Amino acid sequence: MAVIPATRRLRSRLLLTIALAGGAPGLASAAEFVEFYKNGVAAAESQHWTLAAKMMRKAIEEQPNAKTKIKKALYFRRYLPHFYLGKALYETGDCAGALTAWQESEKQDVVQRFPEYQQILEGRLACGQMVDLEGALDKALKAVESAEKSATHARRRLADLPRTAATVPRTKGRSESSAFSSPRPPVPKRSALAGSLVSGSPPWMIPPMMIRWKVVPS
Repeated sequence: MAVIPATRRLRSRLLLTIALAGGAPGLASAAEFVEFYKNGVAAAESQHWTLAAKMMRKAIEEQPNAKTKIKKALYFRRYLPHFYLGKALYETGDCAGALTAWQESEKQDVVQRFPEYQQILEGRLACGQMVDLEGALDKALKAVESAEKSATHARRRLADLPRTAATVPRTKGRSESSAFSSPRPPVPKRSALAGSLVSGSPPWMIPPMMIRWKVVPS
């Protein structure tokens, strides 16, 4: 039982060596995309997302179509390069690239059969929320920028007010003096008959003056 795995590994190495040496062009292409895919999956499982995206792109160049199972180069595993490419791009913050890759993966109608499809649905929802938050943040930043411009303009206008007031010419005429500074009408002069009702004397001075000058008001 222990000889079989060793035999399979040896056979896989021999096939890969022959393929890379150019002995079988079709086998070489198959071996290349499988190796790229294996390395990409390993990088994704290790969360080396940049390397994973690079490997998946190379695998897609050689074999763009998803498969339920790879039956070449003794690698029996489902082939979902667009899914892994989208996941790698999503993890690096490229939602637009991730959505494009996942859309292509869905078009091939293979990923829907496996648990990876749930990750696509969750990732798409998260990307949608991220886009909404980025839009709200962009609007808020624009509002702050507009408010700063308005504040700067207002400060400049306030700074110009003293100079503007100094250059306003004074108006001539009656407008210079207010109603409170207008001269009062002259007080009537005391008549020859001091102490009379028309003399302008205070009320408490009128009776003594009338007695003094013997003046009886008519």
